[in-house]
Amino acid sequence: MKLASREILIRLGRGDRIADICATAGLTREQFDSWWREECRRRVPTGDLPGGRATLARDPWGIPNIRAANDRDLF
Repeated sequence: MKLASREILIRLGRGDRIADICATAGLTREQFDSWWREECRRRVPTGDLPGGRATLARDPWGIPNIRAANDRDLF
């Protein structure tokens, strides 16, 4: 890959086309999609949070919701 992940994310953020990013980075679309899935998996926590007293769930729009039995567990 000719571009670092940070550079790809910057280019996506400014609206560059995925096809153009792939061409510059030397990636096929399938490789880009694989990179994207891994990047999202790595950055988005899921399930139980440290300490095991709270859980993280995402709504249909991807917005995180933290649930706990009480304020102490939440914080």
